[in-house]
Amino acid sequence: MTLRTEVADGVARVTIDRPDRANAYTQQTLGELEQAFEAFESSPEVRVVVVSGTGTRAFSAGADRGELAERSPESVLRLRAAQVFARIHASPLVTLAAVNGAAVG
Repeated sequence: MTLRTEVADGVARVTIDRPDRANAYTQQTLGELEQAFEAFESSPEVRVVVVSGTGTRAFSAGADRGELAERSPESVLRLRAAQVFARIHASPLVTLAAVNGAAVG
């Protein structure tokens, strides 16, 4: 798992947990993020989602460069990332980013 999630008092907290890679996201991370939002949206107890990254070095360094090197940029960025970020944008839940370090696109 590259994400940690917890729910308390109507707030779901999602933490990208890859501090050794500056919380860069991979295809696995994106899939986990999408699944987490599906679960939160179907839960009557969740009203707000807060997304953060582990540590203080980086909120997220963006796409994992090691994974980018193994695939074409289109297959990694245009397909999965755009799909997942559009889904989060369309979510009916209030979603906040707790930016706790560098945030790189």
